[in-house]
Amino acid sequence: MRRGPMTADDLARQVADLKRQVEQIKPGVEDRISIIVFSGDLDKVLAAFVIATGAVAMGMEAVMFFTFLGTPVLRDAKKSVGRKDLMGKMFGFMLPKGRNAIKLSKMNIGGWGLR
Repeated sequence: MRRGPMTADDLARQVADLKRQVEQIKPGVEDRISIIVFSGDLDKVLAAFVIATGAVAMGMEAVMFFTFLGTPVLRDAKKSVGRKDLMGKMFGFMLPKGRNAIKLSKMNIGGWGLR
């Protein structure tokens, strides 16, 4: 680093360097959406997929993260896993398999929302 007083040329070089750096910075806002699917209830899963589909249709990138309770819609109903321990059998029993096995939530207004 140079010692002593800064000249006008030094200042002009630093300003030009800063301008180049600023021009290379990309905007912080990107066209993407992240959705957390925290429930395996049919009406909630459908809403998440509708939002993701709409975002993609608008040219955005959509990322969906499924929590443990949101994974039943992703499970293959035809696939069977071999040996399971007691804990694996309990979890398999608690979670339905496949999109046809998931139920409506208790907040579905008597099914009116899906008619």
